[in-house]
Amino acid sequence: MANDNELQSAKDLVRLLKNKENLTYDLFQKHPDYEAEVRKRIEALGYNYDEVANAEKAEAILDHLWEDILSILNQEDASRLMNEVAIGLVNSPLNRARVEQGKAIIINYGLLTFLNQSTKYKIAAHEPQHVTFCDRVDPSRLTTEIVNLFYAELVMNYREKNVPVGPLILLDNESELLRGDYLYVKELFIVSHELAHILLNHTERSHFAEFQADHLAYQIVREVLAKTREGLNGKFLLVTLTDLFIDMQHLSGTQISETHPPAVSRLLHITREFYGDELAEAMKKYLMNIDSEEYEKLLSLMPDYGCGTTVG
Repeated sequence: MANDNELQSAKDLVRLLKNKENLTYDLFQKHPDYEAEVRKRIEALGYNYDEVANAEKAEAILDHLWEDILSILNQEDASRLMNEVAIGLVNSPLNRARVEQGKAIIINYGLLTFLNQSTKYKIAAHEPQHVTFCDRVDPSRLTTEIVNLFYAELVMNYREKNVPVGPLILLDNESELLRGDYLYVKELFIVSHELAHILLNHTERSHFAEFQADHLAYQIVREVLAKTREGLNGKFLLVTLTDLFIDMQHLSGTQISETHPPAVSRLLHITREFYGDELAEAMKKYLMNIDSEEYEKLLSLMPDYGCGTTVG
């Protein structure tokens, strides 16, 4: 006899998992000065702070990503996916992103929170002068080393306690545009990767299945960017995925998984498949801290990108 869950539609299954797994804790970190600045920025854009500063806003982000993916399909395929597949956000310490029963894409709220915070840290570490608020030290005293410690704290909290919290920082408006583009690509890849498992009819997870899903996800993201984000080219995609997979490697630590290859191996597979052996070999040396010069030289030869622009 079939499991009752298997008889449900994809949307019903998502609702069931939300009711079963959602926890009541709130991942929004509180600081009056931070909240005041965020409120001011949100309301300057014409939005109500109390309506967008919660998990429902993150759910809307997922819906937007799903719509962008559907937009690259013909009407028939898009309609079929809308009927057969659903996506939902859960506030749970369970798996960070997964597919249930080949029809429900489940993304963890904590993962989106982690990516948002880690992306800020990566930008701030590169150019600390773009930080306008920090709840630990005066922004004028921030250095790359201090911000890297913030990042390490965030990773440890999420990896060991399933709570993605760390020092609060805000970036200036220019850097916020860059953060938005980075975050969009990271989130889009994660959703596309889970969708790829469905499209490829993966019933069991293996290293080979993960590589397959990564390759299809890359193609989906590339097509979505070509349609929705002007200027975010192959170079931007590679740089952003490098950042994402390094995050994943830090979160997994030294654990060896029977279902998932090491994150850096997945990144190298993508690079080799879509950018060629030369860049993949240079990236490998870069990731192993052997030699960064060759990788940076090859990266500099790729067409540059523009950020903060949207088509349509």
